[in-house]
Amino acid sequence: MNIRQKMLLGAGLLTLLPVVVTSILLWQGASTLAGSALLERTQSQLDSLRDTKRTQVIDEIDTRVRSLQALAAQRTTVEGMRALKAGFYTASKDSGITQDAASAGLVDYTQKAFGQEFVKRNATASPDLSKAIAALDANGAALQTDFIVNNPNPLGQKEKLNRPQGNYAYAQAHAQFHPSLERAQKLFEYYDIFLIDTDTDNVVYTVFKELDFGTSLKTGIAAGTKLAEAYNKVKQSSNRDTIYLSDFAPYLASYNDLAAFAAVPIFDGDKQIGVIAMQYPIDKITEVMSSNKGWKKIGLGDTGDMFIVGDDKLMRTNARYLVENKEAFAEKLGAKLSANARATMLKKESTIGLVSIDSDATRPALAGQEGFKTFTDYRGVESYGSFGPLKVQGLNWGMVAKIDKEEADQSLNDLNTQSLVRALLIGLGVVLIAGLSVAIFLGRFLKPIQKLSDTVQQVASGNTSARSGLLEQDEIGQLGRSLDGLLDDRIASLEKAGKENETLNNSVIALLQTVFQLSNRDLTARAPVTEDIIGTVSSSINQLSDETGRTLAEVQDIAEQVRKTSEAVRVQSVMVEETARSEREALESMSTNLTQATDQLTQMASLSDQSNKAAEQAATATQAALSAVDGTVKGMDQLRDSISDMEKRFKRLGERSQEISTAVQLINAISERTHVLALNASMQAATAGEAGRGFAVVAEEVQRLSDSSRQATAQISQLVGNIQAETNETLFTVNRLIGEVVKQSELAQRAGVQMNQTQSTTQQLVGLVRQIAAFSDQQAKLASSLQQSVLDINEGTEQTSSAIAEQTASTQTLADFSRRLTQAVGQFKLPEQTA
Repeated sequence: MNIRQKMLLGAGLLTLLPVVVTSILLWQGASTLAGSALLERTQSQLDSLRDTKRTQVIDEIDTRVRSLQALAAQRTTVEGMRALKAGFYTASKDSGITQDAASAGLVDYTQKAFGQEFVKRNATASPDLSKAIAALDANGAALQTDFIVNNPNPLGQKEKLNRPQGNYAYAQAHAQFHPSLERAQKLFEYYDIFLIDTDTDNVVYTVFKELDFGTSLKTGIAAGTKLAEAYNKVKQSSNRDTIYLSDFAPYLASYNDLAAFAAVPIFDGDKQIGVIAMQYPIDKITEVMSSNKGWKKIGLGDTGDMFIVGDDKLMRTNARYLVENKEAFAEKLGAKLSANARATMLKKESTIGLVSIDSDATRPALAGQEGFKTFTDYRGVESYGSFGPLKVQGLNWGMVAKIDKEEADQSLNDLNTQSLVRALLIGLGVVLIAGLSVAIFLGRFLKPIQKLSDTVQQVASGNTSARSGLLEQDEIGQLGRSLDGLLDDRIASLEKAGKENETLNNSVIALLQTVFQLSNRDLTARAPVTEDIIGTVSSSINQLSDETGRTLAEVQDIAEQVRKTSEAVRVQSVMVEETARSEREALESMSTNLTQATDQLTQMASLSDQSNKAAEQAATATQAALSAVDGTVKGMDQLRDSISDMEKRFKRLGERSQEISTAVQLINAISERTHVLALNASMQAATAGEAGRGFAVVAEEVQRLSDSSRQATAQISQLVGNIQAETNETLFTVNRLIGEVVKQSELAQRAGVQMNQTQSTTQQLVGLVRQIAAFSDQQAKLASSLQQSVLDINEGTEQTSSAIAEQTASTQTLADFSRRLTQAVGQFKLPEQTA
């Protein structure tokens, strides 16, 4: 990388880094502000929806309840209550429908029409309603037969029948008042209207004609339901403004759909004559909460929802996700729903009363708190939610308006993406402009530097006349002029050095000739000594030749002496190696013997350990046996006490049987006297003639009672005798059993003493075995240590033998080298040595 590229890169980085940092900081600041603003907008929107829908739900419920109060106050309702109530209790007689005939038709209806509809709406089989049918009185059964079973209209449209075929009192009253009540039901959008007699708790009228019509709220199909709860709350109320609204719960008469009921008393003057109730339309609250499935229109987007939960944490409104895609919603819930609840939800296409929600939003809402937070909804999806309580007509519900966090944050993510793209484009523009400016600047700045580089390259290529010729007055111009002066000086020095090199080469050639002679082992050759630096080298080489000759002569003498000495050492090494080999064989034999001894000691230690464990197991077993014997002795003592207590109880039983015998004898005596008195009474009655005939019958009955008493006392006496005989035999057996238990207890105690002695002996045996095991371990360790020492000595001997062998080889090699050294030195032509 040249200086131009480096400077371009550096300038680019210095430009890019501030731009990038500034862009990131601006983008983060804008993103934070936008996120905060968006979160506030989401919170404000959800809070507004929560408050608005809460007001709408309260208005919806209050409006329907007030409409029921208005309906109860109408004169038509009061007159209808009186007429229908009066005709109800003569319906069976007037219609000619018996209870048995009605029951058969109702059984068939509940199994077919009702049962088939129930299976369509639920995941379970239709329940057995035989008890509910049996609980109907004759009037209710007759009315259900006329208005339900024999009703020609299909299921779900039974209210269209105004008058049945019979022309009895109830049918006339129904024909008179049913149209107005049906219009009220349609006008106020109730699911159903009920008229209930407070004197008998009977449902004397309904608009929709389901199986709760004509039943008792105490014993019928609606007993214990929310309808019965609402009715009981206002029954016998002295305040005509009393009203009660129940919570939602499954209602069997409506195929186990969720139902809530409102009830209001009906007054005729100052007297309450009944109760009017309405079944709340379950879908109306959901319609208010969803604005008739207009979730997007109210700002909930594609994933938002508003729902209500009750104290039981079950939903009171239908989930949006079920309405839009029930299969995907059921799969999303997964294991949060049981298989039965899942199937029921899909059949009813409703989450009301089926899906439980216990989240960070519903808990504070049910506790009466309002707020906004991020939470995980009932599908397991991260969401924003605004929550708060919903208290209406005595009900404590919680309301939540939520939207998926991913959807709510989507606009922020889009804004962040757009902001990031803008920041990158701005940064890229700044970098391009800065890069162009830097390129222009560097082009002018680097031109003289390029001139200097070209000049240096020309000089390096052999053009010694090349110069930069820079005239700039800046630092680079000064550098160019200095380079030109430096080149002038260096080229003059090179020419002078060339002449000196030629002279030097001649001296070197003469020196090389002398060195050539020396390389041919002629140490008598001498180099000419000149005045230049090569002369000094020649003189040194001459001195080196003289010293080398003298040294080689000494080396020759020493090499001969070394050779003789090496031969002597080699002979001694061979002798030592033979001795070491003998010692190594002896140590190997000793090591083998020690190995066998060590193995035997190890086996002995292992057997000692096994004996130790066996002894400990014997001690443990002895202790367990001793505990078992002690338990047996205690059990025998307890058994003896129990048998003694049983003996006392049998003795008291014998005494009580004696008391029974005494009482039986007394009763027998009374029976004998009664018999005598009956005979006397019979005689007196016979004497009285016709007047004593009635008394004679009484006397005869008394006599029969006396005979029966005597027979009974005889049987009781026989039974008491048998009991006493069995009791005596049992006492004899118990006494014999007590003796056997005492003997067994003594044997168990003796066994316990013997087991104590066995335990002591076993403990001593365990101690001795432990000592043997410890001594065996010590001997095994000692043998192992001794074996290791022998192995170490053997290894040292082997190392010694190896060293001696290596020494012998080295000595032989030394002798060979001495011989070769003498031969090599003999090849040199040495100067004559003076004595």
